[in-house]
Amino acid sequence: MKRAGILAAGMLGIAAAQAQVVTPRPLPARPVVVVPGTVTAVPAESWGAIAYHRASGAFGYSFDFVGQREAGVAALEACVHPECIVVASYRSACGVLLDGPTGPVVAEGVTAQEAETKARLQCTDPQCRLIAWSCTK
Repeated sequence: MKRAGILAAGMLGIAAAQAQVVTPRPLPARPVVVVPGTVTAVPAESWGAIAYHRASGAFGYSFDFVGQREAGVAALEACVHPECIVVASYRSACGVLLDGPTGPVVAEGVTAQEAETKARLQCTDPQCRLIAWSCTK
């Protein structure tokens, strides 16, 4: 199941960050391993990434790409500011970006909630805000 979500609030006087959703390329067919009496699918890896430009509040994210580079490029393309950088990339997981007074914090986890909990352990200031998250398959 594909899941991606964003929560963007105004940063540094900007009313809202702009994001563009990029449609991922389909993953290649998963190979099948045959064991006598059973059939098991070997899961293909899928990558996601988050790009961010703190000064403008612009961000972009991607999910379910076949490689780390492709996921990063897609996140940069979705981030509308020309100076965006990839702040997180994750394989077969969820990634979260928080931002607060001390700077951006990223974390990954099996679920978006786990990733956010890990990020909030690093960004403990009440002003820390969720900027973006996405999960691969």
